[in-house]
Amino acid sequence: MEESTVRPTPVARAIGRLDKFLILVLEKGKNEGFIPTCRRGCSACCSEPVYVERREAEHVIEAMKSLPEDEQAAILDRLRAWVEKIRGQDVLKQRQPDVIEYRKLRLPCPLLKNGECLVYANRPMGCRLHFAIGPRENCEDDAKRRDQTYMYVQDPMLGPILELLDGKPGDILMEHLGLHLAEILLGEKVESESRSLFRITNGKGSRK
Repeated sequence: MEESTVRPTPVARAIGRLDKFLILVLEKGKNEGFIPTCRRGCSACCSEPVYVERREAEHVIEAMKSLPEDEQAAILDRLRAWVEKIRGQDVLKQRQPDVIEYRKLRLPCPLLKNGECLVYANRPMGCRLHFAIGPRENCEDDAKRRDQTYMYVQDPMLGPILELLDGKPGDILMEHLGLHLAEILLGEKVESESRSLFRITNGKGSRK
């Protein structure tokens, strides 16, 4: 399967900084007997909401551009279907939707093909931070999803977020990845309670 690549950007630098941190976290976890269940090719959590900064969504779109044209067109078709299915759903009225209720909608990420992410190397930071350490079936089975256990990654985001802003004061706009993509690629702005704007100054964030 072909995979997209993009040249370094503030988002790529942020991802790189986060990945270096996560390597240390995972090594420490391994030494303590915690082995992540998550790995490339497992898409059980890709039907759950993932919240990203708008620049991350733009980074994903840049990664899409290096895919074959038919793959890009197929992603857009899946995105249109995703938007039509989520529009008007109660989960959009919740700032943090219940993960089980969301999964029941059966809304896999439009970037998936045959269970694999087409932009895996450039996937958002929220995807990278998801580390299940319990049995895989606890991720795949809705009835067992709440029993899954996760590796806790403490306060990893401030440094990467500052990379997004090139270390300067600025705003970050957090929203569901799919809704960001719909707005940028399709011109479809779907209102959602999860949409949040933050101002970052002096290394601290405040909601606007």
